[in-house]
Amino acid sequence: MAPAAAKPDGKQEGTSAATLETTAEAKKEAKAADVLKLSFTQAAWVEVRDAAGEVVAFGVKPANSQQEIKGQPPFSLVLGNARYVTVEYKGKPVDLEPHTTKGVARLSVK
Repeated sequence: MAPAAAKPDGKQEGTSAATLETTAEAKKEAKAADVLKLSFTQAAWVEVRDAAGEVVAFGVKPANSQQEIKGQPPFSLVLGNARYVTVEYKGKPVDLEPHTTKGVARLSVK
């Protein structure tokens, strides 16, 4: 890393290490907040796509398991056996009931 540039008054100009750490921590927290968390009390089928339409999660997830999904929101979810799945996005629970028909939830989260 190059030394900080000197200003005309002789004082050094630059970013302190504490500022850099705080910025890095804030970015890390923001990224963590965008994580989609799925929890399964019974086996359930999952398909999750990101904004680009890429499949970021797919398949049958076992009972008593969890999965964290990272990607570019919005996420499109299809969840089979949905009553046994809980979804959390940006640290808040997502209500699947209004999106569930015949045990399958279909929804998008942003």
